[in-house]
Parts: sequence; structure tokens; C-alpha cells
Amino acid sequence: MNTRSSGWKVVLGVLAGVTILAGAAQAQVLTYARSFEPLSGVCYPLSLEAAPGGGVVVMDSYSITRFSSAWSPVLTVANHSPGITREPFYYAFGGAVLPDGRLLVPDVNQNRFVVFTSGGAVSDHWAAGFGPGDASYFRATPTGDFFMSFVQNGVTTVRRWDSSGALVRTWTIGESLRELAVRNGVVYLTGDVLGRLFRYDFNGNNLGTWYINAGPNVNGIGIDDAGRIYLTVVRTQVAALVVYGADGSLLQTIYTPSASQHFSSPTDVLVMGTKLYVADGSAGYGTIHEFTLTAPVPTATHTWGQLKAIYR
Repeated sequence: MNTRSSGWKVVLGVLAGVTILAGAAQAQVLTYARSFEPLSGVCYPLSLEAAPGGGVVVMDSYSITRFSSAWSPVLTVANHSPGITREPFYYAFGGAVLPDGRLLVPDVNQNRFVVFTSGGAVSDHWAAGFGPGDASYFRATPTGDFFMSFVQNGVTTVRRWDSSGALVRTWTIGESLRELAVRNGVVYLTGDVLGRLFRYDFNGNNLGTWYINAGPNVNGIGIDDAGRIYLTVVRTQVAALVVYGADGSLLQTIYTPSASQHFSSPTDVLVMGTKLYVADGSAGYGTIHEFTLTAPVPTATHTWGQLKAIYR
């Protein structure tokens, strides 16, 4: 790849039209562990959420499944296609485990949350107040707060609910941002055409905007406790997992998880302790790629309140 100095970072070529900022050298953060298919039948994993005890909640095109830390299925509730009005919900959009162990599922087209017991029975319906616009992402926190983003006419609306289903905060951003992550009291949004990363606290206060230059084709975003950013970027016939440090430097780009595996259609990223999972469509079979975080925690040097230019 050709490189040229920018006066701030080095532009490390173009990933299928996506310009990536890099430091002087890439440092390996992730090592490949395995790829596996925890979902039965032909499916398409769409989102990953952490569950208590190291478990994971996976939404695919047909169901929402809670897995144990060993990736054994604990609970599955069916997801029905739009146009088929049927209990328990009309059109699910993600899932999360509440602090009391119940499973929460946003039912977008009926403007409500459906709450399931640990045995899979419907225990409650909560009015949601979704929108305006199309739902983009659903994220939850260990304390039970959960967030959704909605996009309409180039404006993103972020809503926050508490663990009882009460809407506690709403704010808007004058950009179309279709990727959402929540970590350590910070809400991250990206996916606009300029490749920016927006940060807010849980009350909607702006913590700063940063150019990461990933472009509008980010299909998943994850953040670790060190502030490192993990993006799955998808373009025509090209997909990659891109890792940025907390100081904005490019740490690693992975196109093929292993010699026998490649990313097909990655849709989401989940960081849990020293593990990172990537949900991948892989020709209709719900593949999960697992990586291990190996690099030491870096020292953050970037000032988030300052908007950096790409070139000087």
C-alpha cells in the first residue's frame, strides 16, 4: 500500500474506498481463537449483547437466543417477520438480559418492549416511545439502562430507558449515524459519510467528535475498557475488522480471521473481558468469530473535546 504523511497521522491506503488513519506502525491487539456456529439452521446473526455471567444474547433473522458463557443455548424466543401480527412480538430488534434475569426484547413495530421470564414466558409489556424514524441499534448496560438510536431524514434520535422501562432521556444529532455502542458511561455513534465518531454521556451531553475516517459502511462497533474501538467495515467484496487505539492510531486491520476463514457479512462486534466476538452472516450460516485481546492497555493521549482535522 502507498502511504503519505498527513502531518498528524499517516494515511494507510484505502480499504475499498474507506480511508483509514494509522500511526507509525500497527500493533497486534487481537489474535484469532476460533470460528463456530452456535445457531441452528440457516440464519443470519444481526446483533450481539452481553449477558450476566459471561453469556451472550444473539438476535438472528428468526430468533433471539440467550447463550451461557460456554455458548450453550439457555433460552430462545421466536422472531416473526414484519407483516405477520403474532405474539410474542411483531418485529423484534435485539435483546438484553435485565438485572433480575428477565429477557427484554424491543418490539419495534408495536412500539413496546416485551419482557420474558427466564423460562421464556411473557411477563410484561412496556410502552416504549420509539422513533422517530428507523431503528438502528439497541444496546444495554450492566446496570439495566438500555439505549436505541433511530434515523430519519438525516437526523439521529437517541433514547435511553432505565431497567423498569421508563424513558429517562432523549437527544438528537443532526447527522445520520447508524452504529451505536455503549461502554463505561459513554455512548458512541458512528457511520456518517465523513467517518466521524461522536461521544455523549448518558444524559446526552456532547463529549467530543473525532474523525476516524471509517466511512458510512461500518456494520458494527465495539469498545473495550481501555477505550479501544473495534469496527467491522463492509464494502463490495471486501470486509474487515479494524482496531483503533484510544489515542486514534490504527492498531490492527484483519481481513481474514484465519487461513481457512474470511469475513463474509459481519454485522456486529462484542467485547467481553479479554474476548472479542464478531457476528458474521457467512452465506446464511450464523458464524461467530472469536478473538483474544493480547495487547497491554494503552495510554490514551487524544483530547476528545477537540475535533482533529485529517490533513494540515
